[in-house]
Amino acid sequence: MCDVCGKGFRIPEYIPIHKRIHTDEKPYKCDVCGKIFKRSSYLSCHKRLHSDQKLYKCDVCGKEFKRSKNLSMHKSVHSAEKPYMCYACCKVFKNSSDLARHKRTHTGQKPYKCDVCGKGFKSSSNLSMHKSVHTDQKPHKCDVCGKGFKTSSNLSGHKSVHTDQKPYQCDVCGKGFKRSSNLSGHKSVHSAE
Repeated sequence: MCDVCGKGFRIPEYIPIHKRIHTDEKPYKCDVCGKIFKRSSYLSCHKRLHSDQKLYKCDVCGKEFKRSKNLSMHKSVHSAEKPYMCYACCKVFKNSSDLARHKRTHTGQKPYKCDVCGKGFKSSSNLSMHKSVHTDQKPHKCDVCGKGFKTSSNLSGHKSVHTDQKPYQCDVCGKGFKRSSNLSGHKSVHSAE
């Protein structure tokens, strides 16, 4: 877990990389021009500028590019599919707002703050969903029994009580469950064996 912002990581090796967003540390230096970078992947992308090697070829017209970013942007000439690219991972997006939201997965930034509790969120839609925990409103109603829920996902989970379906199956013994949380609890039986 990051001791600056509290963000947790499944892979501990990612913590020192993440911590660079809180500092100006740029340990990766281009040996050709001296430009410095926070991540080795940024340096690798940059180094292609100094090479004559063109690794990326347009499958429509055959034009070649040094960077996948430039190829992706070029492809919009042939179809305006996904002209916005993330420089960190080279993933492409249809619009700038999707790109901005995606970039937060690299930075850990959570610009949407709850005015009640101060909790931060990466998207305005996640903030809107969260705000219902601070009210007694339950706008999502079950059309079978009329019970209200704060979120649509809670309503979806509830609806299974009105059917015989058990969509969550244990991959060890095959037992079925109506809710994923019940399956998760059940799996501990097998880990104790």
